[in-house]
Amino acid sequence: MALSPIHIGNGNSLTSIGEYIVAGSNVRVIDQEFLYETLKENKLTKDYIDHITAKGVNTNIWEFFRDKKIEKDLKYEREIALNVPDFNPESNNLLELGAK
Repeated sequence: MALSPIHIGNGNSLTSIGEYIVAGSNVRVIDQEFLYETLKENKLTKDYIDHITAKGVNTNIWEFFRDKKIEKDLKYEREIALNVPDFNPESNNLLELGAK
């Protein structure tokens, strides 16, 4: 059992389960270290893991951040413009970015 959020990957394949959010036609890649510290400081780590587990793979984590009132505290590693209309992170949860 994991006691904290775990990130596994190369940074080029992201999921909407806590790795990115969509803001208009842009993807914002969440700073994972800062997210972990924010969750820890607000005693939300277990709630975060429970939310992800309950929602499954097709979730938009923004609702969790908004409901817990930490959405304004988040920091992002980078922002990427999308060239697709109507991108829905709940139905397109795997995002391939290509090389950094």
